[in-house]
Amino acid sequence: MQLPEAEFKAQYQGNGCKGDGPYRAGFNYTANVSASFDGRGRCLLSVDEDSCMFGENGEEYECVVSLLGNGKLKLRAVCERTWGPLQHTDETWHEDTDKCFSAVMSPGRDYIILDLSVLDSFGHECRLDYVAASNSDIAARAYRSKL
Repeated sequence: MQLPEAEFKAQYQGNGCKGDGPYRAGFNYTANVSASFDGRGRCLLSVDEDSCMFGENGEEYECVVSLLGNGKLKLRAVCERTWGPLQHTDETWHEDTDKCFSAVMSPGRDYIILDLSVLDSFGHECRLDYVAASNSDIAARAYRSKL
């Protein structure tokens, strides 16, 4: 199996902070998640959360992707940045991250199941659907010399 060269996306509505499901935030929250793979072992993972009360907050991760076999992928973040009124950051990339995500590619490559449980409010099985072949602009954003 080859590394994916595609973009996957999903939108989640809050579930009232229940302890199950892919997105475990209040009802007034919405999350947009995207994973853009360049086919050469890099991925840009974006998580944007919007709340009626607090506005938009987001996180982005530049990841190195490893193929583990049987459609399984490991995404190891090498840089991250956060933004929004609740984050109190300057939106610059930081290299001091230890986050790892796992994913399983569907046999037809039309979706991935992404484990986002290392992030607050997310569960182990977040389905992201295929939306497009990877765009060179998206892959370029994920490129950094250390990758």
